[in-house]
Amino acid sequence: MKPNTFFPSILLLFGLTTTTALAERGPSVLDQGLDGTTRNFNVICPSGKRTALSYDFTTKKTCVYPVSGDGEQICKENWEEGEAAKEACK
Repeated sequence: MKPNTFFPSILLLFGLTTTTALAERGPSVLDQGLDGTTRNFNVICPSGKRTALSYDFTTKKTCVYPVSGDGEQICKENWEEGEAAKEACK
């Protein structure tokens, strides 16, 4: 009886497609809750590195802490969390 190679091929194709989709999806932003008037987020970059960002409701500023480790935060008014996370992961 000839072995069936159809199903292993489909599984391999699914695995490659899933891995590529995860790499292309961008950073994951995880809500860590409120601290006074500031909402804090953890960011997991596609490279696996982690950083953080925060949004202050009183100043309407989002601040990111770059992955590069230089310790300097970047803050902008009315900056969407997803865009800020992409900037932090550069």
